[in-house]
Amino acid sequence: MIVEECHQMSESIQKRNGARASEDEADAARPSRQLDDTQWDWLRRAAKGDSLRFVSIDITNALVAAGYVERGVAGTFKMTLLGKRVLELDQEP
Repeated sequence: MIVEECHQMSESIQKRNGARASEDEADAARPSRQLDDTQWDWLRRAAKGDSLRFVSIDITNALVAAGYVERGVAGTFKMTLLGKRVLELDQEP
């Protein structure tokens, strides 16, 4: 449900900006899989500013593959707009 709302938001932004992504680009922008509880926990921690630098590679790969964080330089990670939005929707009652 949350991911579906994020996809709708992403499509709305693309339409508003006049961007026309190919189906491959649109598929690449969508989260590729569900996260487990530990991965969600680390996503929430990252949103609060905790570093993912020394977290298990399996966790960081899952977050990157889902499109919620991006790899930066020197082993750093940055929350994506999709990651922020998913957490916002997840925290609503």
